[in-house]
Amino acid sequence: MLGGEVRRLGRIGAQVVKLHRGLAGLAPAAPGYRRLRIAPVVLPGITRVRSEQETPYGTACVSWRIE
Repeated sequence: MLGGEVRRLGRIGAQVVKLHRGLAGLAPAAPGYRRLRIAPVVLPGITRVRSEQETPYGTACVSWRIE
């Protein structure tokens, strides 16, 4: 799924990308984040997530919470 991005970032960076794209669901839908894909994954025990990504078009931010 993450391919070359994981290889460039190394082990810890890869985990951050997985959390960013997985839990928050924030991912590019077009090169350079020109379009966004937002599809969060809700896991048991996780009640809130917030993630930001700087893009050439500004800051993309996703935040969700279960009450």
